[in-house]
Amino acid sequence: MTQKIAVGEAIGAGFRLIGREPMAFAVWCAAYFLLSALSLVLNWGDTAAYYDALAASVGGSAATLPAAPFGPAQWLAMLVSLVLVLTIYTAIMRAVLRPDDRRFFYLRLGMRELWVALSAVLATLLWFAGYLAFVLVIGIGVGGVAAAAGEAGAIVSVIMMLIVVPLALWAYVWASLRLSMATVMSFAENRLRVLASWRFTKGHGLAMFLVGLALTVASLVVFGLLAGVMMGGLAAASPDRSNAFLAMLGQFSQMSVGARLAYSAVISVLYVGFLVAFMAPWAEMYRQLRPTSVAATFD
Repeated sequence: MTQKIAVGEAIGAGFRLIGREPMAFAVWCAAYFLLSALSLVLNWGDTAAYYDALAASVGGSAATLPAAPFGPAQWLAMLVSLVLVLTIYTAIMRAVLRPDDRRFFYLRLGMRELWVALSAVLATLLWFAGYLAFVLVIGIGVGGVAAAAGEAGAIVSVIMMLIVVPLALWAYVWASLRLSMATVMSFAENRLRVLASWRFTKGHGLAMFLVGLALTVASLVVFGLLAGVMMGGLAAASPDRSNAFLAMLGQFSQMSVGARLAYSAVISVLYVGFLVAFMAPWAEMYRQLRPTSVAATFD
């Protein structure tokens, strides 16, 4: 019997995981918070100076915008952050696919994590190649037809854009979805599985699209509301209310240590929550499509 994706169950997989493993989720958030807070505090001098310079440049041209500070400390923090995100990313998959393997709150760093990292890099390269193809199809195809149409080129190009862009965009999204199981399959099967994702997801593109669409819309609403509240609060707390953006930047640069830590804690919970909300559904869809082989891959 052909397995199918239960869209509703997949969408709620992240929330069920947090409810089932609150301690693991708390540890993931704490680990990310410790790293981000340490980086924020150590580099706050350069960061505050950047915010002040950015506030002073408001109203100027793009050429006058200051360059963001990015030295050796920032590169090191980025590298450590990538490794931590990778371990949290795979911990989410492990929690869904092997819920009884709770050691170290599902956090590991081994061959499965290496395969996930390699598959993510290869999938990203394929995604970028697809993006370039998308741009070339739109630019060369529409431009060529418009040029051949002569005086009616402007009208023809508009008509072509209305037809070609939605079709090309859908093809791009569909291809991305077909390859989106690469990291989950590489983790579960403990080997590099990128192109295999294309065969594995055959016939399930629409269900995966509905899951991704629901999660994207929900995250945009939540993050939009939170960003509005945070920025509005920062701007309202500033004595200079003539320019809300300038006021917000000024508040950032004057943050106390406690405020920085509170800011970092909120961002950490939101970011890890975002990872769980988006990653757990993909692991859940894999479990639904291959329920009998999941346990065997861990033996």
